[in-house]
Amino acid sequence: GYVYRGKAIPELDGTYFYADWCGSWVRSFEYVDGEVTEENDWTDEIGKVGQITSFGLDHDGELLILTTEGFLYRLDAVR
Repeated sequence: GYVYRGKAIPELDGTYFYADWCGSWVRSFEYVDGEVTEENDWTDEIGKVGQITSFGLDHDGELLILTTEGFLYRLDAVR
């Protein structure tokens, strides 16, 4: 997984995103004062994107998700 440090969604700064290859889901949490907080399952918001193989960052530092099907997704805010 990756810790979000992008600028597009400032409210997620410091949030750790991780995924399950078999379950095709993406989840996140924040780690504050030694405690896991703000646990979220993003499956409904993101949808089933397929088997996630990796996370990365684009040239702006925004979070990317790569799948075995060859798709590349970028985490963007819906406003």
